[in-house]
Amino acid sequence: MYYVSDKKFILATCYLLLAILFYVDLLYTNARSGFLGIWFSLAFLLATYAWIETKNKKSFIVYILLFGFLGTWISALVQRKDLKSLIINPLSLIIGLFLLITFVIGTPISQLGGFTLKGISNQIQKLQALKISSKSVPIQTPVQAVESVGGGTESGDIRGVETFAFAYYKYKPAGQNLTSEWNFLYNKAHNEYLNYLATTGLFGLGTYIIMIAVFLWVVLAKITNSFANFANKLANVREKYEPISPQNSIFVLALVSSYMSILVTNFFGFSVVITNVYLFMIPAFVFVLMGIIKTETSNKQQEIRGLSPTTMTAIFFILVTCFFLLISLFRFWQADIAFALGYNLDRAGEYQQAYPKLHEAVKLRGNESVFKDELSLNDAIVAASLVSQKSEDSATSEQTISAASSLAQEAINVSNEVISQHPDNAVFWKTRVRIFYTDKIIIWIKEFSLWKKPYCSNRITEMRITD
Repeated sequence: MYYVSDKKFILATCYLLLAILFYVDLLYTNARSGFLGIWFSLAFLLATYAWIETKNKKSFIVYILLFGFLGTWISALVQRKDLKSLIINPLSLIIGLFLLITFVIGTPISQLGGFTLKGISNQIQKLQALKISSKSVPIQTPVQAVESVGGGTESGDIRGVETFAFAYYKYKPAGQNLTSEWNFLYNKAHNEYLNYLATTGLFGLGTYIIMIAVFLWVVLAKITNSFANFANKLANVREKYEPISPQNSIFVLALVSSYMSILVTNFFGFSVVITNVYLFMIPAFVFVLMGIIKTETSNKQQEIRGLSPTTMTAIFFILVTCFFLLISLFRFWQADIAFALGYNLDRAGEYQQAYPKLHEAVKLRGNESVFKDELSLNDAIVAASLVSQKSEDSATSEQTISAASSLAQEAINVSNEVISQHPDNAVFWKTRVRIFYTDKIIIWIKEFSLWKKPYCSNRITEMRITD
């Protein structure tokens, strides 16, 4: 970060090149949320530091209102001629390079495309085409793909934490069937705050926002030396804040700016594991740098006492619970392996080999509807293949018919069970249609009076399935 010392020139250059590499990677991913997040964090970092270092706050606000983002530099040049140290020069270099790279590569946001090299070249080509031909040039607009944000999950069909996907099919937009992602199941909305609202309700979302607000309030209050008393109460710190060193102040500002970028990306998209790790670890790093969390350990020796009967009983129950949880986890793992093998064998056309693996998976995890759904389809296909086999031996033929009858009945029963538990899941309804759509098994089931007319057609019409 400190691009001012000759001794650190090589290290600073490596950091700068690494930042450029990450930014180029971000541009080529066409991630709009990441693009907005990084520029918001850079603007926040520059504006906050300039605000802290500026003596005349009123003129600073005027420059920001008049010149926007460039007002921070103009205010620095006018009011503080010595503001070249620590952060303004390195940050100006990074922002300038990022702007140049964006101009050459382009932006994920189409509205800003006209300010890039490619956009300007296209405009010049259009002007040249207009000069050559007197005919009007039609304006072509990009086709807007339908993006599902899973709206409507606040209706009460959510069954608990992380159950967004359970309610998705009931509120799936019909327009998604016209896109390349027609068969995708979205288990999260493209807004992390909506995910918190959908899965944890107002209490969870409120707690989440309060956590963010308190952290930002405490940090900014200490950095800007305003509202310090209130920040002390929030942070549970009785003594006065110790002054933060200039180096730690810059580190804190950088970490808070990266924290702000996470908040922006979470608004335009959903979070993943690593972003949630940063979301909770960055405040810890900041509190350590600010001295709110003391890292010193005590050298006092503590007397080791024996465990009481109550403590030993609690430990015993905890160990027993952990043992059963580990066994359950091991069974889940075995079931997933068996299902993956059976699923892949089904896709390869090896239905008879997939049959025992799918049954093993259902036996290990009988409450997993996805396993049962695949098993019902496998049963129907195997039953149809048995019916198609012809045998001159009457005894063999009767055994084949009996086996096919058992498989067909099992397929129908399993499908009925899955559909009754998940009446709004389009994937399970498609599997049910495939079960009854096999000509051979339909004829055979009708012949042996196993046909129970399903209510597929009306239900599928209600669910707006177009595939």
